[in-house]
Amino acid sequence: MAGPYSLTGSGIQTLGVAGALEIEVTTLPAGRGMGAANPSNWYHVGLLRPMIGDYAFPPIPIDATKQIIALANGVDKLGYALEGSAAITVTELATPSPWQGPQGPPGSSGATGPTGPTGPTGPTGATGPTGAVGATGATGATGATGATGATGAAGSAGSTLIQEQILASAVASVTFSSIPNTYRHLRLYCQGRMASSANSTIRFRLNGDTGAHYSWDQFWNSGGAPGYGYGSADTAFTVGYFWGTSDPAGESGVQRLWLPNYTSTTYNKSVETDWVLIQDGLGSIYRGQGAARWASTAAITSITIFASTGSNLGIGSLFQLYGET
Repeated sequence: MAGPYSLTGSGIQTLGVAGALEIEVTTLPAGRGMGAANPSNWYHVGLLRPMIGDYAFPPIPIDATKQIIALANGVDKLGYALEGSAAITVTELATPSPWQGPQGPPGSSGATGPTGPTGPTGPTGATGPTGAVGATGATGATGATGATGATGAAGSAGSTLIQEQILASAVASVTFSSIPNTYRHLRLYCQGRMASSANSTIRFRLNGDTGAHYSWDQFWNSGGAPGYGYGSADTAFTVGYFWGTSDPAGESGVQRLWLPNYTSTTYNKSVETDWVLIQDGLGSIYRGQGAARWASTAAITSITIFASTGSNLGIGSLFQLYGET
């Protein structure tokens, strides 16, 4: 990788090999506009266009003071056009591209070549005389039993369903309480919709702690457009979305959380998260990943799930908690 690059005006910057770019606006132009997002979103700062050779991707507006842009495989240039006195710093990141697909299957075997010609048959040798049949020997003594082999490696850890909740009526929140301390890790699965028309981000709280003790971030990709969200000193942490009733029937949001070493009283608690939100009727397919931290060394004994909008979780929503050894 190379950089960082300090850019003004317009031009094309050659890049190294990177999965993403970190964009930081060091000087805002006088004619910029500001939206209502948090952190602030800007207008009329400039446009960026990733390129492979002389071929360009659609332009990406610079709308945040600090911004992450995911790159497709093979991107080697960055076109830029900055408004007025605008200035930015571009840093290459060694993260894998979110657009990189899995390795394809092996190709089929080629055709078998033709069989070579058969060589000439050699002369038949003379048959020797048949020897006399010898007497059958006595059966030997049974040998000693060999040593026992080494014990094989332990099998992979299993998981056990602790509790499952499927909503028969709309509720404001779902709680798993009195979680047993007999496992090493916890894994939580959620799938559902909102009971109201609007979609909502889904929030999680540990041990009923409503203090500003959570930090989290998540990034996602939808149709080639990356997104990013985070929170610090928050009263809960966010993972993905549930669709609302105004969205096509049958579509849902899905979350998966992994809570390692949940009974430990040595470390603050960490959470690994990923989520999916698909709605083919509107052409919306989101795939997100993230992480969260609870600033407490207490063992986790309860988990509460609720919507950031305060609306109820919908009928049929599924929540499963597993313990892992």
